Amino acid sequence: MKTAKLMAFMPGIIILIITLGFSSLFLVAGTLIRQGSLSQGTLVAFIFYLFTFFEPLFSIIGFLSLLQNSIAAGARIIRLLDEKISIEEKDDAVSLDIARGLIEYKNVNFSYNSEIPVLK
Repeated sequence: MKTAKLMAFMPGIIILIITLGFSSLFLVAGTLIRQGSLSQGTLVAFIFYLFTFFEPLFSIIGFLSLLQNSIAAGARIIRLLDEKISIEEKDDAVSLDIARGLIEYKNVNFSYNSEIPVLK
């Protein structure tokens, strides 16, 4: 459960870190552009490089989140399959014969309204 809570906060934390990083970048870049040591074109190119870096990073984060959810679901399935049967059979229970795989319906009717039968 602790892992699930951590994984729920992880995307928000990463977005916060990225936002703080971009804010810092714009503050430093704004100062450097005013001083003339950085051109606007260089800043735009750098930002595009950052976006090309972050896209695969977000894909990896999404994959890790999906993997964590899958592991948790698998653990729940294994726990369900390992559960002991709680129904006890009575001593005088009747043993049923093996079915032949045939099902026969007699006197089965169905209709949405009483005029047009759907199943007869």
